[in-house]
Amino acid sequence: FKAAAVQKPVINWTSQTLNSDIPTTVAGYWFEKKPWEDPQGYWARSPLSLVGNVETPTLVVVGEKDYRTPVSESEQYYTALQ
Repeated sequence: FKAAAVQKPVINWTSQTLNSDIPTTVAGYWFEKKPWEDPQGYWARSPLSLVGNVETPTLVVVGEKDYRTPVSESEQYYTALQ
């Protein structure tokens, strides 16, 4: 690909769970345990764990008032891509 774009991505499931407006939904329905009980499980499903493989220039789109996917998710990805 010549370029890629991500919009309001979930990059790190641990921080997403602890910073979003739906922590009990994430921990209760999408994972069997809380982030501190299974850090490896959360990391294994986090795109941030694969950021070292990214070679395509990527546009990261953020929603400032998006409480479901906090801005910090995009900031983590942007910083890691740098």
